[in-house]
Amino acid sequence: MQICSLINGIEDHVHLLVAMPLNLLIPDLVEKVKPTTTKGITKTFPEISTFKWQEGYAAFTVGKSTLPSVIKYIENQEAHHKNVSSEEEFISMLKAQGISYDIK
Repeated sequence: MQICSLINGIEDHVHLLVAMPLNLLIPDLVEKVKPTTTKGITKTFPEISTFKWQEGYAAFTVGKSTLPSVIKYIENQEAHHKNVSSEEEFISMLKAQGISYDIK
């Protein structure tokens, strides 16, 4: 059973902090989260009834030693994005994890 312990974001993306069992694959979690949240968003905000998530996602593991800083980072998204764009943030995360990327 997966548990979302923290969720926060801004207009163009969201961060989730999720504890999940080892036998649950991340794509399976995303496959459940996107349709469920789309229904909730469009029900709560009928003015955006055409809302849908973009294709794709990014997922990173978090160790116990870095958990406090990750929580603070997620909680402070609005302030963080006053200085850093979503694209800059994403590229920074990829670089920090040593993941190659192609900006199209």
